[in-house]
Amino acid sequence: MNRQARCLVLFSGGLDSVVAAQVMKEQGVEVELLHFVLPFDSYAGNTHESVRTYAEQLHLPLHILMEGAEFLTMVRENHYGTGSAVNPCIDCRIFRLRRAKQYMKEHGFDFLVTGEVVGQRPMSQRLELMPLIEEQADLHGLLLRPLSAQYLEPTIPEKEGWVDRKSLFAISGRSRKMQQELLRKYDLRSQTPGGGCILTEKEFARRYHYIEKNFGMNLLLFQLLSVGRYVLVSKEVCCIVGRDDRDNQRILAYLERNDASYPTLRMAHTEGPLGVLISQIPLTKKLYEEAGAILARYSKERQNTQTEVLVDTPEGSSMSCVVTPASSQFCQERLL
Repeated sequence: MNRQARCLVLFSGGLDSVVAAQVMKEQGVEVELLHFVLPFDSYAGNTHESVRTYAEQLHLPLHILMEGAEFLTMVRENHYGTGSAVNPCIDCRIFRLRRAKQYMKEHGFDFLVTGEVVGQRPMSQRLELMPLIEEQADLHGLLLRPLSAQYLEPTIPEKEGWVDRKSLFAISGRSRKMQQELLRKYDLRSQTPGGGCILTEKEFARRYHYIEKNFGMNLLLFQLLSVGRYVLVSKEVCCIVGRDDRDNQRILAYLERNDASYPTLRMAHTEGPLGVLISQIPLTKKLYEEAGAILARYSKERQNTQTEVLVDTPEGSSMSCVVTPASSQFCQERLL
């Protein structure tokens, strides 16, 4: 008796990936799920509860891979260009498929599955580009897209009879009506469709280009782009200020994970925002005080005439700065 074929589904927890995983279960193959975590959520204390919930309802094993410096390298050195922000969608798809192929080979899976739909995404899911992406990922017939399989050439799993091509779908375009119908048929739930990648956001792109140009980009700064307010102390100095406790915790996690050498700022006497200072120039007591005034503006002590801010330096020492909280107008004018 031939062994059961094994497939690995790239799984976001979104509508298409949930439906694609269930479709493969219906095919009778052994299915497991692989979820990639962007650097902005990697190693930041996130339990990824929602994607785990959607995997549990499918009763399928879930594997989670964190992304780091290699993802930033892909963004910076993309070959196929970006969308309107800093989203290298084609390169990103190839990058993840290559990582998924490596995982597939290391763990004995026979082929990969994605929930991609022809024409749904303007860059990476164009019909004419799908073969190119498969070729660049070195998958050669081992990538099955069951929701749009009827538009694509038969894959090895179909040719080998591991899956029944006739039972696969011909879904195309941006409407998700058919996927919603399948979701109801299978009595499943998924994340709300329509959420986008942070790399597509204009505010993120603006920050990215400014930091890259003026401070140089590394993994920590790349991760920090997703949190806090960015307020310029001067043209050469920027203060990243946590907006809430979740921001503060993520900032701390990123700093610890990257063993960072950036000064941090905190309120001396009350709970409040955490600040990180990045600079092109040597930092002086005056610059620390100006950054402390910005931090105080976003604290509960913003109305005080004076307040105390503590600076923890990369060398391990602490410095006290007595500051007058900056005005709202001052901070607003310097927001990135």
